[in-house]
Amino acid sequence: MKLLRFISKEIINSLGYEVRRVPRAAEVSSTVRSGIDPVTFQYMPRIRGSAVIEIRLQDTRGLNCLGLPFHPACHPFVRTALAAKTGLEATSKIRSILEEFYGSVQPATAREAVDVTMGDAPGLQGVPAAGWVYPWADKSVEETLRGRQTAMGLDALQYGKMLSFSEGLTAFGPVGAKKLNLEVERIQRLIASIATNGFDLFNRRNPLKVIGLRRGDNYRWIVLAGHHRFAACAAFSIAAVPAMVVDIVRYEDCSYWPQVVSGIYTVSGARAVFDRLFEGVPARVCNGWLQGKTAQHVNGTPFPTAALH
Repeated sequence: MKLLRFISKEIINSLGYEVRRVPRAAEVSSTVRSGIDPVTFQYMPRIRGSAVIEIRLQDTRGLNCLGLPFHPACHPFVRTALAAKTGLEATSKIRSILEEFYGSVQPATAREAVDVTMGDAPGLQGVPAAGWVYPWADKSVEETLRGRQTAMGLDALQYGKMLSFSEGLTAFGPVGAKKLNLEVERIQRLIASIATNGFDLFNRRNPLKVIGLRRGDNYRWIVLAGHHRFAACAAFSIAAVPAMVVDIVRYEDCSYWPQVVSGIYTVSGARAVFDRLFEGVPARVCNGWLQGKTAQHVNGTPFPTAALH
C-alpha cells in the first residue's frame, strides 16, 4: 500500500500537481474560528496551504482569469443554478444560458483571456487562450497546458465521461457538444442533490479551494476548486462559506511573483491583473455576455460599470 501511494504521488507530481493532506475535522473547526489574518498561515507549516476560513461570496471571483463575481447578473453558473432550482424546463434553460455564455466569451489568446496588452505581458505572445497563467503562478505556460489537459480528463471521469482537450475549458468558450452536455448535467445533479440532501458547506474530502489576494488589510478570493458549488451557494442566498486557502498573494510582493521574474509579465501588467480581479471587474472578453445584464445589482450595489471597458 505504501509503495502504491508513493507511485501515485510521483505520477501526480510529474504532471505538475501536488498532493496535500486535507486537515481533520478538528483542525478545520479551530481554523475557522481563529479569526486571525490569513497571511499568518504562511508562517505555519503544519496548516499552510490547507487552512480553512469562512469567506464572503461577495468577495469571491470565479471562472478563473475572467474574474466574474458570483451573481446572476454576470456569472453563468449562478444563473443556471437558479434555473435548475425552478425545475420548470430546467434543462433547456440551463443549456440556453451556457450556450450564450460559451458562445459569447471566446478569448483568442492568453493575453485576451487575462485582459492585458502586449506591453503588459510580452511573454504571452503567441500563447493560446488555454495557456493563460496568473502573474503569481509558479508553473510555466507549458506545464499549465499539460496540467489543464490532465485536470479536464479527471474532472470528466467523475461523471463517467471521456473528454478530449479539444472539447474546451470550463472557464470560457468555445466548447464542444460533449463539454456543454457535461456542464448541463453537473449543474442539474448538484442542485438536485442539494434539494434532496441539503447543502454540505464543507466537504473534507473535496473542499472548496481559493487563493487569497491581499491588498493592504483587505482580501478577495479567487476560486481554484468548487466553481459550481460556489455558484449554488449564491443561488441559495448563502452569504459566506468555509473554504481552504491554498495560498495568499500579496500585492506588495509583485516584483517577486514568478511570472514577473521570468519576464512573462511586466510589473505594471501584473499589478493590472491583480487590481482587476481584486475590484471584481470582468475581463473585456466578457463584454458581449455582460451587455444588457449590467443594470442588475450585485450584492445590493450596482454592477461595476467598468465591466464594459
